[in-house]
Formats: sequence, structure tokens, C-alpha cells
Amino acid sequence: MYEENRYQFIVQQIRDHWEKIYESFMLFLKLSIAIIGGFAWLISKELDNEVKVALLDIVPWALALVGFSSSLLIIVYLRGKWIFRRLEYSILGADKVKLPHFPKSCLAEIVMIITIIIGVTIFWVKVDECKDRLNSTKTSVSSTFSSNQSNQGSK
Repeated sequence: MYEENRYQFIVQQIRDHWEKIYESFMLFLKLSIAIIGGFAWLISKELDNEVKVALLDIVPWALALVGFSSSLLIIVYLRGKWIFRRLEYSILGADKVKLPHFPKSCLAEIVMIITIIIGVTIFWVKVDECKDRLNSTKTSVSSTFSSNQSNQGSK
């Protein structure tokens, strides 16, 4: 009876850790959507280019922080899940359960972390492109303004 209760506890812990891993990934998705949506809303407002460039400097770091913390949570919960999988192996034996092995036993978690890394990287690159466009717009506007002033001065 004790072994059965212990086994049920271990199986429940494995399930709970998997749910926490999934929740960590979903937290990244939700916070990313909120950060990117808020960023897009602010950029669409009539703001000075300096303010927009400042936002473009902050937002990628915020998304990277969310991605890093979510990845760290996934790794922590995966480690806990593996501990309980080893306990399950010790109770049932090698003929019923296999020990977890890297990377085979954590492919879903690897895919989640790679998705986070790719998402943050793509956003960072797009923000840099947007920043370059804003800077080139600012440069062309200021050069146009300077040439207009020099033309008026020569008249």
C-alpha cells in the first residue's frame, strides 16, 4: 500500500511538473504578445523620434528578460520532472520504465526553448531595422531642413 501511494504521488508530481513547464512557455507567449502589442501601440502614436528610439532600445531587452526567465523556469521544472522520473524508475524497475536521457527525454522542452530564442532574436533584428529606418528618416529630415535654410539664406 505504501509503495502504491508513493508511486501515485510520484506520477502526480511528474504531471504537475509538465504542467508547470507548459505554463512557463505560455507565460512567455502571453507576456511577449503584451510587450510587442504595447510597443506597436506606442510606436503608432505621434511621438518624437528620440522617444521612439528610446523605446526601441528598451523593448528588446524586456522581451529578452521574459524569454530568459521563461527558459530558466522550463529548465528548473524539467530538472524536477527528471528527479521524479528517476524515482519512478527506482520503484518500477528497468523492465517497466526507462531512465530519462538527454535529449530524447526532453525534446518538447528543447523545442520550447529554441522557439523562445528564435522569437526573441527575430524581434531584436526587426527592432534594429526599425531603429535604422527612424534614424535615416531623422537624418534625411534634418538634411532637408538644413538645405532649405541655406537656400533661404542665399536669397
